[in-house]
Amino acid sequence: SEYNFGTAVTSNITLTAEREKQEIVDNDTLKDILEKDGHIVNNSYTSKFTLGDSIASIKNKLGDDVIIETDKNIIATGAVIKKGNESYAVVIKGDLNGDGKVNSADLLQMRKYLLEEVNLTGAYKEAGIIESNGEIKSLDLLRLRQYLLDEYVFK
Repeated sequence: SEYNFGTAVTSNITLTAEREKQEIVDNDTLKDILEKDGHIVNNSYTSKFTLGDSIASIKNKLGDDVIIETDKNIIATGAVIKKGNESYAVVIKGDLNGDGKVNSADLLQMRKYLLEEVNLTGAYKEAGIIESNGEIKSLDLLRLRQYLLDEYVFK
């Protein structure tokens, strides 16, 4: 017998791509818009942004009704995304100081937090919760260090 697997695979790929393509419509809530663009919305925070993404490109994807409050040109922890009466603070894993980058300054900030030399709250504290649940712990410090050494990828 002869089988043709190419057609079935091609059809499956086409269907999958069509299912994943979701269009943003005017009456979507901000939560809907963010989730359709691949972001996670949890309580008053939104995450899963690409490090270094420009505010302009994010605004372009999310639509004209969405406002991004920030003084930066790139997405960073602490930016606030709004539509109507909905708003979410942005959390970028590892960006504890809100500069839109993950670097040694964030590692130092986490170390100081663990030594109780600085206090982190809100989105900035959430950005430091990398591996643990609810609190920044020494495991998070280790994971941030490993990330900076290209030995770990944020989940």
